[in-house]
Amino acid sequence: MCVAPIQVLAKDAQVIPTTTTSSSECAGAAHLSYVNGRVVELATQGIDPLRQFLLRTRMIYQLDLMEAVAWLDQRRALLAACEGRSARVDPVAAAR
Repeated sequence: MCVAPIQVLAKDAQVIPTTTTSSSECAGAAHLSYVNGRVVELATQGIDPLRQFLLRTRMIYQLDLMEAVAWLDQRRALLAACEGRSARVDPVAAAR
């Protein structure tokens, strides 16, 4: 079983401007590994469940809270940019 840590470290995190979001970036944002999915799921529940998960699994996934939060911020910015891009591309679909 191969488990990879979140691919974006805090020092590598960059906010993606809305004008440079490509279709491949938007498609890639939708796919999450198991670990990334758990981080997103627990982040929606609050900081305490996320922190507990990261502390409990830190030796396995080698993640820390600051890296996870930076990755979540980057992902949210990318998803917002993709949503804005799709609204510009298809305004009828965005109105639904």
